[in-house]
Amino acid sequence: MTKYILLTVFTLLSFGQLTAQDTLHIDSAKHLDEVVVTYQADKRTPVTFQNIYSKTIKEKSIGQEPSFLLSETPSITNYSDGGNSQGYSYYRIRGIDETRINTTFDGMPMNEPEDQGAYFSNYPDILNSVSKIQIQRGVGTSKNGVASYGGSVQLFSPNLADTTKTTFGLGYGAFNSMRVFGEYNSGVKNKKALYVRASQIYSDGYKYHSSNNSQSVFLSSGLFYDKSIWKLNFLAGHQQNDMAWIGVSDSLIDIDRQTNANSKQEKDRFFQMLTQLQNSWQISRSSSLQSSIYYTFLKGNYGFDYNNFIGLSSTDELYSYAFLSNFVGFFSNYTFSKKQFNLTTGLHGNIYNRQHTGSEKT
Repeated sequence: MTKYILLTVFTLLSFGQLTAQDTLHIDSAKHLDEVVVTYQADKRTPVTFQNIYSKTIKEKSIGQEPSFLLSETPSITNYSDGGNSQGYSYYRIRGIDETRINTTFDGMPMNEPEDQGAYFSNYPDILNSVSKIQIQRGVGTSKNGVASYGGSVQLFSPNLADTTKTTFGLGYGAFNSMRVFGEYNSGVKNKKALYVRASQIYSDGYKYHSSNNSQSVFLSSGLFYDKSIWKLNFLAGHQQNDMAWIGVSDSLIDIDRQTNANSKQEKDRFFQMLTQLQNSWQISRSSSLQSSIYYTFLKGNYGFDYNNFIGLSSTDELYSYAFLSNFVGFFSNYTFSKKQFNLTTGLHGNIYNRQHTGSEKT
């Protein structure tokens, strides 16, 4: 079934490519953002929203989890397991957690279909490759993925039309926190563009044995024709975390605020990858077709010390729970706009499967 869906969508995208060489010249670089199939709010949309642009993101991005940057905006609170800005962290919009917040990357759903959570920790330093964030508060315009009861957070990939540049960064802070990264943007040359970024992040964590060791790579490339734009995104992240999610009693915090109720042997390791092919076809001055195929792969496991969890002394026994999931889908939208009339219609479908395995190690 998956093969037939992908074949159908590929045919649709190919048709857009073959027809794209006709007349009606359009400045491709100017219309780069039309590649992304999203449901952005603007001043005419009856939704409370806020845009955070590249300049602000770059100024504030130090390798922290996105929830920390989001928490600087109204109606958003956040917290982290380890007490620092790396590793697992969570946020709420108007008191509603991430399972009811629609999270997308260039219109692609980032929420896991099973538990509906979005885990940015699997994509370390993702903000380094984000050109814009739109936050919508309350029920908004999002259509893809989880329902936006609390709101939506839309992330946008790098603007390939930016000027050519090569950047290297190195940062160091409290709790042996550090980030090293390098990125390159070619700009649009001969109707082609390429962006590449690689990052390494590490932190001991604020709590005892709550370290985070993560790596990620991001690649984005584009082809720019007169009436059609193609864009390919690839993002892969690998993280290893010590666990720090169990609550700590006030009496222990009074003795040592860095107390970690999880045992030292509890750790997790996850690898997650997403790839997305996008096409934007300007059919005429008043109509366009935008399409996207996406795929997400997740593999990893975490350790669980049951004795420690119920208040007994830890032993050598450790339960290991593993996950393996595949998430593939496509969406295609047709937009017609003329004078005061606007029409958007489309189709979105996906297939998801997830395997769970558990074992006891001694």
